[in-house]
Amino acid sequence: MRYHRHWRTSSAIAFLAAGLLTLGATAPASATTLVTKPLTATGKAPGAHGQASLVVKSHSRGKLKVVGRHLAPKATFQVIVHTVPIGSLTTNAAGNGVAKFSAPAGARTQALGVDPQGQLLEVRDDQGDDVLETEMPPDTGDAGDIQCCLGQGDQGQNDGGSQAQVECEETTPDECTAEGGVNMGAGSCLPNPCPSTSTDQIACCVPDDDQNGAECESATADECAAEQGVNLGAVACDPNPCAPTPPSAQEIACCVPDEDEVECEEQTADECTALGGTNLGAGTCDPNPCPAPPAAGDIQCCRVDDGVSECDEETADECTADGGTNLGAGTCDPNPCTS
Repeated sequence: MRYHRHWRTSSAIAFLAAGLLTLGATAPASATTLVTKPLTATGKAPGAHGQASLVVKSHSRGKLKVVGRHLAPKATFQVIVHTVPIGSLTTNAAGNGVAKFSAPAGARTQALGVDPQGQLLEVRDDQGDDVLETEMPPDTGDAGDIQCCLGQGDQGQNDGGSQAQVECEETTPDECTAEGGVNMGAGSCLPNPCPSTSTDQIACCVPDDDQNGAECESATADECAAEQGVNLGAVACDPNPCAPTPPSAQEIACCVPDEDEVECEEQTADECTALGGTNLGAGTCDPNPCPAPPAAGDIQCCRVDDGVSECDEETADECTADGGTNLGAGTCDPNPCTS
């Protein structure tokens, strides 16, 4: 789906950008955030495993490394954050691969146009099936901090030959004011949300949880940040670079036992079976359709009532007393008893 939105930079934004670029304030030092999270295999690749590592530094600089092990050999996978494909991971003959991202992008890294903190990260194969996934933990440090845009003075061009961009620091409102910065409100400094003088158009993916997925908009980097979009860089919106590979098979709501709970996952029927889950058919996991697990010690008890087999969740002794058949631990939804 192609979707273009035509933007106009207002005089207020241009004035703000010009003013920030002339500020002489020095950004305060900020702590470095280090996050490492294991990647969990799905039913499509039960033997796979991996890890996602995120480093967020000051001045809107960050690095993300996604490692996959025991995946399909010599294959290319999409790396998806918050429903948007941000790059690719390619495996070697042993099924191992590494994808590196950075903000700003480097010669050997892919662009990191989104802050993965608090987002779902997935590794998806060319059939549209997720093989690895994890929920990245949210940024819990310094609650109440805001995005503070601090000028770098008259620095001309940066190392890459382009104009110097205003720096962003996550500080308290009072610290931002003391440093002569501009308060841009709550949010992440990765990628840099501060206005610049650049009018270059990039592909901006605005996450959308509906079935059509993320929409692509042609915008400047500043406008994309204001929309809380994912910056994919200077690429076209046709064909849509924001749409991940769709699943090859219809996904169903799958109830998967997890310790003392039952979780709902949207998987294909085969993946659900591989995970030992219960297929509830076509549907979503919002709201959670999976029944609560039975009380400790309860079993599935089948008995016949007026020629119809019914299932009750009760203790083994109660089942025996009622003349029922004990099918062992489990739930009665769906009904495991046969007529």
